[in-house]
Amino acid sequence: MSHLLCLLFEYHRYKKDAIFRVYADDLLVEEILLTKDISVRLKKIRARPPFTGLDSKDPSEWSLTFPEKLFVFEIDQNNLKKSIRIEVINDDNNYSNGFMNDFGYIKFYSLLLVPRCLLREDNWIKLARFINKKWYTEDPKEIAKLSHHDFNFFPYRGPRFEDVIVESASNPWKDEFLWHKRGGSFNVKIPLFWKHGQIHVVKPRPRRMDLHPDAFKILSLFGLLNTSK
Repeated sequence: MSHLLCLLFEYHRYKKDAIFRVYADDLLVEEILLTKDISVRLKKIRARPPFTGLDSKDPSEWSLTFPEKLFVFEIDQNNLKKSIRIEVINDDNNYSNGFMNDFGYIKFYSLLLVPRCLLREDNWIKLARFINKKWYTEDPKEIAKLSHHDFNFFPYRGPRFEDVIVESASNPWKDEFLWHKRGGSFNVKIPLFWKHGQIHVVKPRPRRMDLHPDAFKILSLFGLLNTSK
């Protein structure tokens, strides 16, 4: 069975193009030359319950901020044994006399590893019972008690800080993998884990797996789902 590696990231180019390479184990999946900015936009997503996170039977319109381009790579499961590795060459900035006010950077919004079978909406519907409704509580006191670390999500939007191995980097990585600007060059390895016959980019904990609807929204937004009945 093949999987889709889906990468969503913002990119700011500064003078020179960045080189972005993706590896699955020792296989070079793709090399991309980033020649122009990848901006983020507020996009409206029309998702049916239960993927809105609501109990309503009517479709709800969500507005979410996403990069304008989704990179998708199809990888055979035989090449997904140990890790995904991302290598970026991007050292351009305007550093002068101890100051820097502009630089090229990448900001990850999502790194999804999705089985090809989840390109069919019917299969999402069948698995919808695994969505943990506790995560969608509207009670502020209950929300304050919850953390993503309280759940085993699949497929999750990206690895946690502790699940990323930084093999080399121009600048230290002190924050989570997602939602932080990464200037300079870096080479990071994301170990793969198996549980319940599925491949995960986050190390599962010893509890039940909960389906994460964000993957559905991203696949739907970029036209990858077969939405026919």
